[in-house]
Amino acid sequence: MAGRRDGRGMVDVQIQRRAGGEPVRTDRPPRHAVVLGGGIAGLLAAHVLTVYADTVTVVERDRYPDEPVPRAGVPQGHHIHALIAGAHRPLDALLPGITDELVERGAVRIGQPADVVQWQGAWTRRFPASHEVLSASRPLIEDQVRKRVLGASRRQITVLEGTEAVGLTGTADRVRGVTVRERESGESREIAADLVVDASGRDSHAFRWLTDLGAEPPIEELVDAGVGYATAIFRPRGAAKDATPEGATPEDAKASDAKDSDAEAGPGRSASDAAGLPYQGVYLVMGPDDPRGGALLPIEGGRWIVTLTGLRGEEPPTDEAGFRAFAAGMPQAVISEVLTGAEIDGPVRGFRGTSNVRRRYERKGRRPAGFLALGDALASFDPIYGQGMAVAARQAVALRDALAGLHRVPTTARVQRALAGAADLAWRVAAGADRSLPGATAGATPLVDRALQGYVRAAVRRRNGDEEVSRAVLEVLTLTGGPSALFAPKVVRRVLTGAEPSTPAAVPLERE
Repeated sequence: MAGRRDGRGMVDVQIQRRAGGEPVRTDRPPRHAVVLGGGIAGLLAAHVLTVYADTVTVVERDRYPDEPVPRAGVPQGHHIHALIAGAHRPLDALLPGITDELVERGAVRIGQPADVVQWQGAWTRRFPASHEVLSASRPLIEDQVRKRVLGASRRQITVLEGTEAVGLTGTADRVRGVTVRERESGESREIAADLVVDASGRDSHAFRWLTDLGAEPPIEELVDAGVGYATAIFRPRGAAKDATPEGATPEDAKASDAKDSDAEAGPGRSASDAAGLPYQGVYLVMGPDDPRGGALLPIEGGRWIVTLTGLRGEEPPTDEAGFRAFAAGMPQAVISEVLTGAEIDGPVRGFRGTSNVRRRYERKGRRPAGFLALGDALASFDPIYGQGMAVAARQAVALRDALAGLHRVPTTARVQRALAGAADLAWRVAAGADRSLPGATAGATPLVDRALQGYVRAAVRRRNGDEEVSRAVLEVLTLTGGPSALFAPKVVRRVLTGAEPSTPAAVPLERE
């Protein structure tokens, strides 16, 4: 791997590969990359960087738990997560077989729209599945990613747990490293690096750090619908708790003798199966006329995770009685009916950090070479759209492809543009949808965007009863295709000129 330094870019990384695909490193000083944040985005970035750097250091504020349980540094980890279809391909490209491994540990495959009861202004017909969601808790998904990344690259990757970044070193033209502080001792030190990647999340301090170097921080865009969440875990009434740790490996599960209850769901059998429901999940989508919403999905351990949502003034309570009453008070009572036959498993937890935030690092400005931002540090979304982990995986693939630099020198600016591009569709979906909600705060919407949003809203209404349009809308919502799917001639004709399709008059309990 030979390189030269570009005054405005990062290292010009030229990779030669053996026939088997392994990189060939030429004589040069060892290269070191530092990743700030050891969540999913940071771990995937570190995994990619092992091909282009001799050593990678991950700086993580928390200490990783031994089992897949929520950790303090991921406050949204208690809430509903799922790997939408747009996450599967990039994740499996980076870590082959990981989605199958998650299923072995209890994640549930859900076909859309066949396996889901959905309300979005009307009940949605349960057409044959065109896309798949993999439903599991955030801790389980992160635990499996961590096992794969650190297991494969432990010699190259060092994780500094219980350590936080407190600043960048270098100049306004080039970042040379990072200052870190050990949280227990308070001791600080500098770590030299050829590349620093900020994957520290939506609360990133890079804005201040770049200012301290004399560089120009990015413009920040904000769309905030003021959505409040509350989440709780439930089990079908009478279901036994598994004595093995939640998210245990298949070997651990086989060694457990706590599999006596027919109601206990393991790999291939979900809480919805155990409860005898004719569907797997429920989505009740908020809108201008629906200030409350919610989602119910089966996860590992024979459990459901239930998140209730509300606009400003309609935020769901965080006590069990209030949580159940909030669900019962919705015009669509399907979640409440499921919870009637369920036992809560732990506290109700609230969450209010639901705004959409995008930092425009890819735009022109005096910013240093050797510094990149990705994950929630670059763009974070209202979590109800389920895009965060998919974007993290897509950005890791974009990082890999941009650093390969097959046709152009991978300068910092070019790589950052690739990372921003990997988040663009998700931003259009989440920010566009939240802009339309009552009370949303956002900057001015360009006229062309307002026209496009009107068409998209018409397509979303149409998808409730039109299989062709449903497939196109899911292409966009699940990040498996671009906006062009909605503008295919046959889709446009159906949205703009087709007769109004019929939709179910009541909860659709049968697939089509």
